[in-house]
Amino acid sequence: MPGVRVAPRHVVAGLRNTDPAADLGYLGNGRWLLVVQKPENSIRRQGAATMLDALAAEVRNGTEKTMAQLRQRARYALLAYYGYSPVAQYDVQGEPTDAIVRDFQMRDWLYRHTSDDALFRAIDAPQQAAIAAARADMMDPARHRDAYRHAFKAPVSVTQGDHRALFHSPPSSLAA
Repeated sequence: MPGVRVAPRHVVAGLRNTDPAADLGYLGNGRWLLVVQKPENSIRRQGAATMLDALAAEVRNGTEKTMAQLRQRARYALLAYYGYSPVAQYDVQGEPTDAIVRDFQMRDWLYRHTSDDALFRAIDAPQQAAIAAARADMMDPARHRDAYRHAFKAPVSVTQGDHRALFHSPPSSLAA
């Protein structure tokens, strides 16, 4: 079939050594989709058929998407229809390499060895580090001294007319 690209055999073999259900599908424009075939599921098949119907309706009614985008969506919907679930997407110039296999092996290892709690801790780690740094900064005695001096020792001047803003009273022209 013209225009159909198949992943190199050594890449597919490496993927299948990690997971026998893994495969690499070409979507077009250098975009490859790493997929794993799941057991037959009528709901997934129905959802993929709905994606294909929506895509056909979009083409019939006119769309702003390019032909390349439409082909990618159609290929993705077909993969889903045949029971494949996406794992990762790769934009590749030329042919896929063993880097995809190594990435999949790392993902698979993390999936099998990382609990949800550990994953959430890893996701939250940057925010927790920022919070810890802010707490440490707030506990610095010099920061307390500076804040106290600014709040209570800095000179404050109130000029005539400022008292209205301080007490939220309306101007005299509106009070009458």
